Amino acid sequence: MERREQLERKAGRRLSVAFRKVIKMSKPTAIDIEMFWPPDHDAINFLVQADRRDIDWNFRIPTAHWQIPSDPEDTFPSHLLTDIRSFFRSTWKQVYEQGNSEARAYLRLHENDAAMDLRNGRQVNDRDRTDYVAPNRIPFKKTKVSTKRKRRDGGVIRRGTSLAKVKRVYGVTNDPDPKVQGKSQYYWPERGMRIGFKNEKVISVIYFAPFPDLVGGIWVGAQAWEVDALLGTAKDEGYFSTGRVWQYDVKGFMAVGFDKQDRVRSIARWTR
Repeated sequence: MERREQLERKAGRRLSVAFRKVIKMSKPTAIDIEMFWPPDHDAINFLVQADRRDIDWNFRIPTAHWQIPSDPEDTFPSHLLTDIRSFFRSTWKQVYEQGNSEARAYLRLHENDAAMDLRNGRQVNDRDRTDYVAPNRIPFKKTKVSTKRKRRDGGVIRRGTSLAKVKRVYGVTNDPDPKVQGKSQYYWPERGMRIGFKNEKVISVIYFAPFPDLVGGIWVGAQAWEVDALLGTAKDEGYFSTGRVWQYDVKGFMAVGFDKQDRVRSIARWTR
């Protein structure tokens, strides 16, 4: 409660003004707010679109505006995301109830295909929204040089794998990093892996450089044309500031993130 009151006191008026500015300038039917998470060291930053057009929103939440004395020093407070979402909902409610717009406003985490409807607090997948328009797929180039080489299958950890097995497979004894929002994780940049847990069961695995092995038949560093040749046309495609993302069903849900040169930068499996 202390954080929410502080957010309202230090950032509430600025957020309300920012909402009203977007409404006045664009008269949108939908406002999409994309929040970079976790926060940067100095502030929580956002990207905003009104009816899919980028808007200069000029709003951020400095760390001093959300941080309270009881927060831990070495990790983000467990309820920070909940408090931020509540702050946005309450501020949007004031703007909406004052009759400024009939628009719907959505708050999402960066590179997420679902967002919170600020009017009712529900999580809505982009494809389930009434204003959803499937984007045109961007063509990719095929180069002559392949990145394929002999690799072993490295996807030995699955969703539902126990924490005990993960420790045994990777030869570690320490517990995952502390829980945030009921979840904990191993983050191993030297291995190119991030493993998320809930109730001591794996709920997500993300592979990135320098991970050398195959995951779902593809590898980090593969070119888009190689992925397409091996897995076929993606079930869905999204576009973010970092590059495109393809979604597949390969023994479960798999998201393949590309960089702007159309090389695989991450392969993610998680519980949807």
